[in-house]
Amino acid sequence: MFGHILNPFLRTRKEIKNQYGQFVDEKIPSERLHVVELNNRDLTNGDIVLFETEEKKIIIDSFELGVTGHPSAVYPRLYQSLNENATNILKGVKGATAFALTHRYLEEYGHSMFKSLQFDRENNYFKMTNKRPIVLPQGGRFLIHGGTYYNNDNTSYFCSIFFREIEVL
Repeated sequence: MFGHILNPFLRTRKEIKNQYGQFVDEKIPSERLHVVELNNRDLTNGDIVLFETEEKKIIIDSFELGVTGHPSAVYPRLYQSLNENATNILKGVKGATAFALTHRYLEEYGHSMFKSLQFDRENNYFKMTNKRPIVLPQGGRFLIHGGTYYNNDNTSYFCSIFFREIEVL
């Protein structure tokens, strides 16, 4: 058999026009699903990174964080860059002041991207989830942070995140 096509006018790959009007091979995205779960890992020594990716599109399909203890003890942080000086984009705004996106903030003021599913002050049970998928076109960093009310002895939490990592080959 022949190892190549003898007629150079036959196209064997799907081609599309690029921004300059030239035909180029169509790139096929490679998509991987990731599931990360955390259960009461100690946060006193710092944050726990759920994912850290650059140059790949990330879609967070589902995120849930349940906390027993103080409603501001554990909360998520999301950065669009791996740069050390990047700004946390998961913030709540009240007036001209930005707040951490804690269970307490969600219950009192609400948020466009997250909602409070459970806020039981009597039993100290709190749960939050995302309202819709969150898209990070160039990747980023998502982590769980122990706030000033975090105490390893009387705070417990469970976190679950489902996200897709898409790379164009």
